[in-house]
Amino acid sequence: VFLPAGTTGSFTVTVDAASIGGDGVPGNGDTTDQDFALIVYNGSTGPVGPNASFFGSPTSGNAPLSVNFTDTSSGGPTAWSWTFGDGGTSSAQNPSHTYVNPGSYSVTLAITAPGGSDSTTLTNYINVSAPPAPGIADGSFELQTAGAAPTTPWSVSGSGHVVNPAGGTTSDSGMPTNGTNWAEISGTST
Repeated sequence: VFLPAGTTGSFTVTVDAASIGGDGVPGNGDTTDQDFALIVYNGSTGPVGPNASFFGSPTSGNAPLSVNFTDTSSGGPTAWSWTFGDGGTSSAQNPSHTYVNPGSYSVTLAITAPGGSDSTTLTNYINVSAPPAPGIADGSFELQTAGAAPTTPWSVSGSGHVVNPAGGTTSDSGMPTNGTNWAEISGTST
C-alpha cells in the first residue's frame, strides 16, 4: 500500500486471501500456514531500490590471476550479471574468474531485485602483471664473488629449470675452485 506524502488520518486496509491452510496464525509451528507481510509506505517515493556493490580478492598479481568476487549488494537481488573486462561474463552470485593476460580490467556488476535494478563498475579494479621470466630471478647468481660462498640463497623460478652442483662438489669445503664449473643450469626440463 502506498500513501502519498502528506496523507494523514486513519485508514482501513483489507486483505482478501484464499486457500489459507492451517489455523491462520503465522509462525506457530503449523507447517500449512501461509505467512505474508503487508508493507505500508507514507512518502513521496516507494521502497528504496537495490544498490549493486561487490569486492574481489585478490585485485592484483601475476598472470594467470584467479579472482574470487563477492556480491555485497542490498535490496535482495535475485539475478546477477557480471562483466569482467576481458570478455568474460557470469550470472553467478559470487563467481570466480581467471585473468590470463596482463593488463588493467574494469569489472561491472548489474543486479535485478524486486524493487528494480542497479549496476556498478569499478574502473581498473583488477591489475594483472606479466609473469616473471623463468630462471634465477633475484640476480644473486650474477652478483656473486668467485670463490666466495653465496651471500643469499639462490632461487630458481619457472618450470623446467635445474640447478645441480657439478660432480657433487666434495672438495674445497663444497665450494668450487677457480675455473671449475660448479652449477649446471638447464633451460629444458629433465
